Amino acid sequence: MIVLVIGASDRAVRQLREIAPSGVDIVSEAVAEADWMIVATTDQRVEAVRSRGLAAFRVLEFPEITSELDAVTMGALQSALVKMGGIGGTRPLLSSIGLAVVRPFVRRNAKTTGPEADEGPLDDPETRMARSGVPRPMPAGVRLDDLLAASERKRAERFVAQAVRSSDGRS
Repeated sequence: MIVLVIGASDRAVRQLREIAPSGVDIVSEAVAEADWMIVATTDQRVEAVRSRGLAAFRVLEFPEITSELDAVTMGALQSALVKMGGIGGTRPLLSSIGLAVVRPFVRRNAKTTGPEADEGPLDDPETRMARSGVPRPMPAGVRLDDLLAASERKRAERFVAQAVRSSDGRS
């Protein structure tokens, strides 16, 4: 787990690295993708939440980090780092097992939903909607039962057409 420290003196960063529990990396370079942040000012906190997309509770403000840390501040920061380590980093919405299950379906659909080159012009909104794969909204005044019946009719017609083609010897 990575904790990004902004606005801290070099001495304070070294002290934070010394008191950090195992599994918690303290970095002061802004290139790191941080799970938590410790900042010195309110403006830095607001900017961190806005620019990094972290939840507000994942950005802590400690004005004391601008200089060398005293014993009281080190104790407070150490307990905060332990709690951060206990909560952990940000997690994806799906577990690794869920991602493994979903990944083949996404890949297969990504291959089959590409736009066709011979369809109408791109400036037509209807064509763009059809190519995007986004389902069209239900028209106003149409009942869901009617839409489902029409969908089943189309499916049955496709099935019959497939059966006729296969019985003719064409595939």
